[in-house]
Amino acid sequence: MNNELFEYGALDGVPAIHRAIRFVIDNDTGISHEWKPTELGPLRVASHVYSDPSICSELAKSNPGYDRESLYLPYTKLTRPNDDCPVDKASDTVESS
Repeated sequence: MNNELFEYGALDGVPAIHRAIRFVIDNDTGISHEWKPTELGPLRVASHVYSDPSICSELAKSNPGYDRESLYLPYTKLTRPNDDCPVDKASDTVESS
């Protein structure tokens, strides 16, 4: 997979898409928002590129039986059923790093 789009960054080298996702779900100002549960496709794809506990926490809130979780990437869960988030197998919860 070509990750050039996900690696494109600002002047400080931080990937722009990762910065935008963090701005919404884990904002340094303390004003964050939950990602819309029916639009998790972009986060699922991003989890394969960015190792980020805040993305994993949002994905952990998803409905495991809901396969069509995004308008723009409607079947991401079918084509990428697993995210790249570390999971505590004993409790099936995302481990915090």
